[in-house]
Amino acid sequence: MQIAENPSTTSSALHEVLHSKVSILLLLVPLTIAAEFFFAQHRTVVFFLSALTMIPLAHFLSESTEHLAVHTGPTVGGLLNVTFGNAGELLIGYFALREGLDGVVKASITGSILGNLLLALGVSIIAAGVKKKTLKFNTLAARTRATMLALAGLSLILPAAYHYAVRSRTAGQEADLSTEFSIILLITYGLSLLFTLRTHTQLLSPERETGGGHAMWTKKGAVTGLLLTSAFIGWMSEILAALLKLQRSNSG
Repeated sequence: MQIAENPSTTSSALHEVLHSKVSILLLLVPLTIAAEFFFAQHRTVVFFLSALTMIPLAHFLSESTEHLAVHTGPTVGGLLNVTFGNAGELLIGYFALREGLDGVVKASITGSILGNLLLALGVSIIAAGVKKKTLKFNTLAARTRATMLALAGLSLILPAAYHYAVRSRTAGQEADLSTEFSIILLITYGLSLLFTLRTHTQLLSPERETGGGHAMWTKKGAVTGLLLTSAFIGWMSEILAALLKLQRSNSG
């Protein structure tokens, strides 16, 4: 499906972005950069500014991904959604791991899991239940995701059970077991993408809405927004990780 790109579409989409309620929070981006360069001694202020900046950046990253998916089609669009859906957590985890902050990485992963399982799911169920009395869903898609969730849960439970059962003083065997589970999960995830986005797309993918009453971004604008927001999220993540490492060093 090709979406025609014209100046009126571009200007209306830009107007919608600039006049959205979240766009005002983008002012935090230059404020955080200025604070990082000129007020680096006020580490607490810089930390909270960089953390708050993640809110509008994550929003516009999601917007860019959704608008780009309209131009690329359901298959590539679905892959973009699953790839960039947790870009903030991935980038924070990467920079924190590079700084040696293993606890931060674990906390970020745990928070992401709980946020998606409890907060996002709960809000979705409540919002849908308020709007409609009867909810319909794809049973095959639900069964597929439930199986993936069960595998992910086992990959977390079994290494922990092994730790308490064996009581080994060396972490080598536990690390090897976790690595093996990670490889299995990556392979399973890749196969699930193939199953969902390639071989059984017609059974699992919902009908994609193309309008919704909002101005569509051009393909170039969506790609630009995706790259810019990803770059700024990476920058803010690096600032957060560096400040956390500095704070840990100062606390001993």
